[in-house]
Order: sequence, then C-alpha cells, then structure tokens
Amino acid sequence: MFFARNYEFFASAAISIPSAWTIRYLYVRIPINVADSEPHEGSALAYIDWVQWPAMVVTVLAAWLIASQRPSKRMTGFICFILSNILWVIWGAYAGAYALILLQISLFLMNLRGLKKNHKGH
Repeated sequence: MFFARNYEFFASAAISIPSAWTIRYLYVRIPINVADSEPHEGSALAYIDWVQWPAMVVTVLAAWLIASQRPSKRMTGFICFILSNILWVIWGAYAGAYALILLQISLFLMNLRGLKKNHKGH
C-alpha cells in the first residue's frame, strides 16, 4: 500500500474497491505543482482574478432588471447580461474554465436574441 507523505507536493485519494471477500483500498498519488498555482503578487494576471467579482455583480443586476415590467429596464438588463458574458469570458480564459467560456458564448447569443425581441416590442 502506497501513501504519499508529502502533502505539500502530493495529494492522495482513497478509492474503495469492493470484492467478494473484503474491501480493498487503492491509493492514488496525484502530483500538484504548488509553484504555478498562484500568480505573482502585483502581476497583471493577479488582477484578472478580480474580474469575477464585477462579473458576478453585473450578472445579479442584470437578472434584477430583466424581471422588470418596463421594456427600458429589460433592455438595460440584456445589455448588462451581455457585459457580464464578456467579463466571464475574460475571467474564464484566465482561469482555464473552458466550459464556462462555452456557456457564456451560448448565453451571449441568447441575450442577443432577447435584446432583439425586446427592441421590437419597445
């Protein structure tokens, strides 16, 4: 049985493998590169990590505005959603969150559709 003792550089996971007679454990050693986990303080990349907070605030504001009965507020909500999509794509590219980027592109297209439909009724 192997168990990683240096938690700073390795993480271990126990996986339960049931058998007919007993339960055996398989320990998996997963290397972690600690040196590359955080950007250097003061670098431009360290500031990109903060983009997620304005993106979240703009998303919540957009959801609030979309629920309005007034078409002008709904239009502003769609514009805010489009801005939040752009911010989330910037942060997702930085974080390597490719599923988030694909989601935001899809939502961006839906928000363009909503903007167009609301503009007709405006």
